[in-house]
Amino acid sequence: MASRIDADNQRYKQKVKQLLKKKLGRYIGSEKMRISKNGKRVSIDIPVIHMPHFEYDRGSIGGVSAGDGEEGDLLFGDQPGDGSGAGDSGFEEGDNVDFSCEELADLLIEDLRLPKLKPTDSGDITEKRVRYDSISRTGPQSLRHPRRTLKQALKRSIATGTYQPGDPLIPSREDFRYRAPAIENIPLASALIIDLMDVSGSMDDEKKKIVKTEVFWRDRILERLYQQALGQNYQGIKRRYVVHTADAKEVSEYDFFHLGDSGGTKISAGYEKVQEIIAEEQKAGMQNIYLFHYTDGENLDSDQMASVKSLQGIIAETNLVGYTQVGSDHQFLDVLRFNFKEAFNHGDLVASVILPDKDPAVGEQILNSIKTKLQQGR
Repeated sequence: MASRIDADNQRYKQKVKQLLKKKLGRYIGSEKMRISKNGKRVSIDIPVIHMPHFEYDRGSIGGVSAGDGEEGDLLFGDQPGDGSGAGDSGFEEGDNVDFSCEELADLLIEDLRLPKLKPTDSGDITEKRVRYDSISRTGPQSLRHPRRTLKQALKRSIATGTYQPGDPLIPSREDFRYRAPAIENIPLASALIIDLMDVSGSMDDEKKKIVKTEVFWRDRILERLYQQALGQNYQGIKRRYVVHTADAKEVSEYDFFHLGDSGGTKISAGYEKVQEIIAEEQKAGMQNIYLFHYTDGENLDSDQMASVKSLQGIIAETNLVGYTQVGSDHQFLDVLRFNFKEAFNHGDLVASVILPDKDPAVGEQILNSIKTKLQQGR
């Protein structure tokens, strides 16, 4: 019995995957798709799927060929020509299915027909990471550990008999405890993704939401492509985030999607910061580097050629540059296409996409954007 149930579950899940493969773009970025807080599971509201099955006759048919009717009549349901519209598709709203992000990424890779990557294997290269997981009696004030310091002061005052409940606990210098750094060597990540975004006032929350949705699924797909390409040698993907207006700075993932600023836009400032990060990572041994730039295309006229010059240096050092213009037809994309004709025409290292921010089928647009970028590069 258990094997039959397992088989039925597998058949059902296969049916669901076939449905999602055709219509996943409708769910991307919609309220019907919910991603867990840890970003590993996805819950999707889909139509009910009716699995084909036999049912016992509930009528009064007495046996084979028994009962009223003529040869050729349908046994059940309407006669041909009855009904006023398209037939029932077999789906009703109501099912909720749960998948891992890896499973959906595999579906997207298959549906988008993405090519297999041929990344450079970082092999046994390691990078140093500093961890503060031990305690020391000496250290700078910035690393003082308040809880451990108070705990030591309490132990001392109890041991010396000076502790009085209700009195303030004042640590002495000998009570001070500090977080101590420890340097460890860890395997170098298989690839680095640098996300760069214009956070000027024209990049509103709706545009940032579109960017966040694309970044999430693009990263899941790239992770799976690297896992498939490197197998046991896969060491994860490192991510760094840069925002820019007239200036640029590196930020956390959270700030990347939530920061906003006013003032003019200098794309070259963002590209220059990216160049600094690339030089730093290459010095540590990183070989597979991707840059994805999200903007509405606004840029100071005086900054156009400086941006082009900076981008030329980035292209030479990266596997792929993906340029995405969200909800706008501003001129910088034309500047890029004019100055990088060869790269655009040959679909080599630069991929450009315009993502409309008012399109009701934004999920489909996001998938097309990911496909356009990841089909190129190296």
